[in-house]
Amino acid sequence: MFVIQGVLRIPVEGSVALFLAGAALHLFATTSLMATLARSMPQFGMLAALQLLSGNSTPRASMPQLVQEVMLAAPTTHFVAAG
Repeated sequence: MFVIQGVLRIPVEGSVALFLAGAALHLFATTSLMATLARSMPQFGMLAALQLLSGNSTPRASMPQLVQEVMLAAPTTHFVAAG
């Protein structure tokens, strides 16, 4: 908050507490999912690469319908939509 509002002078709209609660829930869900599914570092790398399909770096609307539906199981997809 100090950097965003104080240094960069960017106004923040909405509830900061709700955003922080959502961020904490996202971190817990993503960490739990990766810790449960990944049994080795290569598997972890593949799961981390799947985060690129969450809609954060590319719009979900430009992805095939099947990929859009599969990525609904990823917590990052919902975090990007909420932000």
